[in-house]
Amino acid sequence: MNFCVRLNVVDGNQVKVLLDGPMIVRDSVEIKTEFAALLQKCHQAEIHLDGITRIDIAGLQLLTALRQSATTAGKSFTFANSSAQVQTIISLAGFTKLLMC
Repeated sequence: MNFCVRLNVVDGNQVKVLLDGPMIVRDSVEIKTEFAALLQKCHQAEIHLDGITRIDIAGLQLLTALRQSATTAGKSFTFANSSAQVQTIISLAGFTKLLMC
């Protein structure tokens, strides 16, 4: 898997999460595991999407599930800094309102 999740602690509760690499169906099981660990570790996170090199519908679904799981758990996860390419895919797939980035 070429996908990587890096955490930078901003303060005690706020974490900046950097996503790097492709978010595609081939790696979805591993990405889901990474996101489950992220949910356990963080209460507030700003997730930066500008390091995503490729994304497909499976990747978009994982991001949506991460946000929904965080909301259900009473946590605050926001998305930031998506590249123009990722933003176009989010828009074309109809995920803009779901991801709000």
